[in-house]
Amino acid sequence: MVEGADAHPAVERAGKKGIGGAEAGAQDAKLLVALLLEPVNTAADVDDRLPAGGDGAPYIGADRVVGAFQLGWFPDYPDAEDYITPFYGTKSNFTSNGYSNAKMDAIIKNEEGAKTLAQRLTYIKQAQVIAAQDAPPSYGPVFADTASVSPATLDLQPGASGTVNLTAASLTGSAQTVNWTASAPSGVSVSPASGALSVAASGKGSAALTVTAGAADGAYTVTVDLTSSAGAIIPVQLAVIVAKPGDLAPYYNVTGISDDGSGSTADYDGDGFSYSEQALAAAGLSPGGSVISGGLTYTWPSAAAGQPDAIMAGGQTIPVAAAAGATSLGFLGSAVNAGTAGASGTLTITYTDGTTSTATLGMSDWTLAANSGTPQFGDVTVATTPYRNAPGGSQSINTYIFAQTIPIDGTKTVASITLPPAVSNGSIGIFAVSAG
Repeated sequence: MVEGADAHPAVERAGKKGIGGAEAGAQDAKLLVALLLEPVNTAADVDDRLPAGGDGAPYIGADRVVGAFQLGWFPDYPDAEDYITPFYGTKSNFTSNGYSNAKMDAIIKNEEGAKTLAQRLTYIKQAQVIAAQDAPPSYGPVFADTASVSPATLDLQPGASGTVNLTAASLTGSAQTVNWTASAPSGVSVSPASGALSVAASGKGSAALTVTAGAADGAYTVTVDLTSSAGAIIPVQLAVIVAKPGDLAPYYNVTGISDDGSGSTADYDGDGFSYSEQALAAAGLSPGGSVISGGLTYTWPSAAAGQPDAIMAGGQTIPVAAAAGATSLGFLGSAVNAGTAGASGTLTITYTDGTTSTATLGMSDWTLAANSGTPQFGDVTVATTPYRNAPGGSQSINTYIFAQTIPIDGTKTVASITLPPAVSNGSIGIFAVSAG
């Protein structure tokens, strides 16, 4: 219990009588457990959930207890007072920050003696006002403008060019000149590389920048620094992805495969687990190797273990190497944290004539929900490994790679795909894409 914060009566009684003691003590112990397990949003929520008179029937009920409380600091009895008294009470200042205000102490005392929820809320609001008034000022830089580039990500094929717009929006009431300089890494170039924007009072100024890709695939970052005599401006960055059709490497945003004994170098599911490179190789998926499923030939990622090797779907638009007349589009991957239902979302297919179509991209969970489910969406199992890696070693559990094949319009040629921006459960990871 936080010093200076009152315990709920049920907590005090349970402590005095002991769990398993008198009937009232046992009921209070159950109430305490329920209070700790059920998320609480307001003091009113707590009051509404208490048994009549504090000593009614036991509170436990399957329709009320809803799992462990969220992580974070959680006082024994969740109450707004637990966030006022410890930090603002002169005699109970839990953080030793030296804060002391007689008005605040009086409000805390009145709040502790309040008989109704309405009275308590009145005092709590008063405490909020005083806390805001007593907060020390924060002195930071004076910002003249906000800056942005649109689009924020530019996808280019080697040797191709694209245009983005740089915009500065004034935060001041006077006209100004904003000078800017673009810094590009080796592999891409920007033209013009510098310039000046005339920004009207409370207005905007913009300029077009042409970005040209070099010959090498890769992910690059262009940084634009801006200066103004009116104040500071935060630099902006442009992400440039250069990729030949069919090359997924520049889009990799997750490391899903690790070397046995080095599980901490990858984290496919956000919980530290990853595929084993050795186990995948034994199942037929070696770095840079080929695998056939559903009549399509896939190339497994050649990235070294512990390096980015997959794409977690999030609306990325990716060029596809598809021959004219291709009738199928295939994906190698799996879902994570998707349960027995798997994960699915809308895939957009763009053809060279500018038309588009959509389809459902679905992937089954990579462990089939701890081997309690079956493949979904017509997924075909391409590889099965008997374990997966973790930071502390490995876990013995069947882990899978799936293929899903989607029919496409064979009278057209696919130019690119846009992965689902959102999925139904968990996340979808893609290791390879093929068309044929």
